Amino acid sequence: FSPTNYRQIELLASVADSQTKAYMINGLMRGWTPEKAERAIGIIVGNSTPTQQREILSALDLKRLGNEMENPDRAAEVLNVISKAGFDPTLMDKHMTSFFEGVTSQFNIFNPFNQKDDDTADAFIRKLDKKAIEMLPDNIKLQFFKALDGGPTSATEYLRMRELAAGCSPTLKAEMINYLMAQNTNGDQETLIMNMILDTSA
Repeated sequence: FSPTNYRQIELLASVADSQTKAYMINGLMRGWTPEKAERAIGIIVGNSTPTQQREILSALDLKRLGNEMENPDRAAEVLNVISKAGFDPTLMDKHMTSFFEGVTSQFNIFNPFNQKDDDTADAFIRKLDKKAIEMLPDNIKLQFFKALDGGPTSATEYLRMRELAAGCSPTLKAEMINYLMAQNTNGDQETLIMNMILDTSA
């Protein structure tokens, strides 16, 4: 496809129903997905109504969609859409988990041999809406929390860890704190633990 072709697809999708949009997205995901195809997918989903977004996402293989998102910013934007689609809690967890399985295989994130986990996790969370962060399944929140603490952790990454913990259940927050205390805890980690406790009691 030329850039003009992708623009035409975006224009056609703007007047299409949900079923047709899902069909177009599946076509764009067929084979290798170039950056312009990723962009077109993001535009088709992003410019749809909330009802259409829910119908489109329900018709797609979300793990495959996540695997096609080579740009972490665009992957985060799609996750934002999923969080606002109005699925019931059980279905929301299922869809977010499926999409994120694709994303993790794409970026090799949460791999113990990947020394850039913290940078990738920080870039991803930076683009997530507060609602999307709150709605992440617990296992994904914990994976992000641990990934952000990998390697030399910056002040910004500690801030992301605090943001992640803010919307967690007391049980998950305790698991995060226990994870930090199991290490040779430094001053920044101790400050984070104190802030997490204060945020819980606020």
